[in-house]
Amino acid sequence: MSDRVSKDGLLTLTAASDSAVLSERENRFRICASDSRMGALMANFIADQRLAQKVLLLTDGSTEGLKEQTIAFSDTLLARGISVSGYPVFDEDRADFSNLLNQLESSPWELIYLDLSPAVAREFLDAYEWDGRTSEKKILGSTALEGVLEGEKTPQRWEGALIATTFASDGESRLMQNFVSAYTDSYQSVPDRYAADAYDAVYAVAEALKKAGNTPENVDDADFNKKMVSAMTKISVNGVAGPVSWTVDGENTRSAAVKVVKNGKYASFGKEDTGT
Repeated sequence: MSDRVSKDGLLTLTAASDSAVLSERENRFRICASDSRMGALMANFIADQRLAQKVLLLTDGSTEGLKEQTIAFSDTLLARGISVSGYPVFDEDRADFSNLLNQLESSPWELIYLDLSPAVAREFLDAYEWDGRTSEKKILGSTALEGVLEGEKTPQRWEGALIATTFASDGESRLMQNFVSAYTDSYQSVPDRYAADAYDAVYAVAEALKKAGNTPENVDDADFNKKMVSAMTKISVNGVAGPVSWTVDGENTRSAAVKVVKNGKYASFGKEDTGT
């Protein structure tokens, strides 16, 4: 399907965050932030807020995880003068975190970065009995942890944890508030950035249609798809996750934020400057 879409030049908006997804695909545009951009954002946030001088990376050794994000995170920390140590968590470790826990008890690390799935992250917290310890060692979650509070029976144990995202549901704009309210009423849950991205993607396509001058009457024109792709770099959308436009390489200019868990819910902590 992907090859056919590319061959036909159909406009495609993707929520994939790795760099390869845009490679040699002139018809693809990213609706979310790239892994490398989010990794650098989190590292700069740590340095700017002076949260830690020694950081431990817990990565899922059984999968590729967010490899590009973690590399950008590590490289940026080192460039900012912050020391980093890596610790891969393999499947066999999940049954017994004792080796890791013993190191954490006496370690100099001030912040722990989790490049783990929500399931593995919860297992880690269960083993570490994290409740009440956030004042000792801070947690920063990658974008893979954005849904970690969903279905969490004891969200207070995540108190103080930091999670980077392009969408914070506590935003002050009326557009965002209306979206969050309508979504919550319909689905009985607070929307995450995937819901916001999907919503904004629909409006992006609508704006591209207008800019291209395309209508149902010319849908069979030979240049219909080419005009849609060309229009993407000429539009700007006031989305629920914030204003967004696109560059010729398919990247977007949406701003990102670091959220903090307060009283079992996400709250905005800080924002990066808009840009890629």
